[in-house]
Formats: sequence, C-alpha cells, structure tokens
Amino acid sequence: MTQIFNQIFQLPFEESIDTLKNNGKSITQELSKVFHQQRFRSKETGVSRRDISVWKREGLLLQNEMNEMTWGQYSLIECIWLRMVAKLKRFGIEKQVIIELKEKLFAAKAKDFRTEMANYKHYPSVPEPVMNFLKELITKLENVTDEELEKKLKENNFSLFGSCVIATCLSQMKYAILIDEDGLLGIVNIGKPLNEAHEINVASVLKELNDRSFILINLNELCSSFFENERLIIDNDYYFSIMNGGERSVIEEIRTGKYKQITVNISDGSVTHIKTTNNDKENQEMIRKLSRLLKKGQYTNIELTTKDGVIVKYTQTEMVKMNIKN
Repeated sequence: MTQIFNQIFQLPFEESIDTLKNNGKSITQELSKVFHQQRFRSKETGVSRRDISVWKREGLLLQNEMNEMTWGQYSLIECIWLRMVAKLKRFGIEKQVIIELKEKLFAAKAKDFRTEMANYKHYPSVPEPVMNFLKELITKLENVTDEELEKKLKENNFSLFGSCVIATCLSQMKYAILIDEDGLLGIVNIGKPLNEAHEINVASVLKELNDRSFILINLNELCSSFFENERLIIDNDYYFSIMNGGERSVIEEIRTGKYKQITVNISDGSVTHIKTTNNDKENQEMIRKLSRLLKKGQYTNIELTTKDGVIVKYTQTEMVKMNIKN
C-alpha cells in the first residue's frame, strides 16, 4: 500500500519560499496575498454558518489563518478547505479522522517541500530562468536544516493543500485527494499527465486499491463549485490574479475592444450570449460574468465575434495549449 502511495504522491507547482523574483516582487508574497487574503464572508463560502460554527468547535477550521481582525472572513484556501470538510462529512468521515487529515495537509514539512522542489523538472511550462533558480535553490537547501526550512515555510503559509489549490487555479492540473481506510494520503493527477515520462495510469492505481475502502475527492471540482455560488462577490482584479494563462489571454483579448459579442457554449448544451459595451461599468460587469464562467470550467468553447463579423474561437483544449506556452 505504501508503495502505491509513493507512486502517486505528486506535489504540485509552488513558487520559491524566499528570493524568487518577478519584476522586483516576490512571487511567493504575491501568491500568498491572493490565496491567503481573508476577503470572503461566510455567505460566500457555500457552507452554512451553522456548519462553520460547529466545525470550529470541533477543531476542523484552519485556526492558524484566523485572527480577531478578520474573524468571520475566509481566504480562498480556507473556502476550499470548508468544501473539503463538507465533502468528507457527506462521506461519513469521523471528526478525528478529518483533524488528522488537516494536520497532514497543512503541516509545513521540510521533506514535502524538498520533494516538491525536485518535482519541478516534471512540469512542461516552467520558464528557464525559474528552472535555473530552482536548481540553485535545491543546492542551497542541502545546507539548510529541516528546522530552519520549516520555520520559513510556516512564515510563508506553505501547505500541501494550499499548494494544490494554487496549482488547480493557476494551471489546469486536475488533482484528486485519495484517502484509504488507514488514513494514508495521496495526491492523484486525474487530468492530463505532466509529461510522457511522468505519466501515471490512474486506473491501474485504483485497481490496486480495489480490495480496500478509499475515497477520492476531486479538488478541481471543489474549486470550480466554489465559483458557482451565486452569492459570491469578486472584483475583476481578483479574478484575473487567480486565472491560468489561457483564461488570462481570453480576458486580455476582450479588453482590446475588438469584439462586440462573446458566445459561451456550456457543457450542458446551453449557450450564453454576452454583448460588450463602451460603458465602463457595464463592461466591467460583463468581464466579471465571463471570468466567473471561466473559473467554473463548465464551457466547451468560447466564440469572440469582432465588429467586422469575424469569429475567434477558444476551446478548453486550446486554452490548455495557451497555458503551456506561457
């Protein structure tokens, strides 16, 4: 069993904990600001206040991210964790088991981070300057004690769960969290493989587990369902900061003003027509509506019609390609 989990345990893309720079700003600090910013009210989480109150008393919430100034507000990572807890509860998972899973998923372990750094080489879209920095960082980490590293990780809010949420939002990785009856934890990539050399046959892994009880929770579904909440209030800048490369490209195209209509074909067969406008307020609302559809991930293709009648079409497959090029 341990061998199986070692095979599928893949840590997702995460920026450096310290000096990785982008235009003079720390990428880690920027990601932390976005994903750990406590800006969502309980009504926006998609979980009832009663459940949140009960889970707080049971020790299931992320107390380390909360303080008196932001009580009653939750970060994006906390919101996804609340949905994770709700899913585990529906599966009938006991309180103590959830607490143990929380400790595993949010513990800032040096071993996990060192493994994650080593796994960068398996990702097809890591820019060369970043890769060179990571090689240098891995070398430097050899001279850093686990105690020193874990202190730095804690300061930067590093966690396996948070890292998975960031990877799910900023790339099109589709991770699932696999938990067996003994509480062993694994992260399965159920979408497109990282590359041919690192491809894992999920079906064969699950076949090995067919004589055991286990649950598989789709993290991508938890994230996309969060954006389905009609009570969610997000400004366009926040949407833009959590988009992957393909999604950003579509929004940037629309902002050029070349298009008069956007047609979104939804996976359930329905069609949404959105007309652009010169009114800045209405245009911002249109972009917000489209951004929400993008993050829900329930479209099959998006057609942008120019003022000359020419149609530019983006499909989910094309957006994956666009993301890899970035």
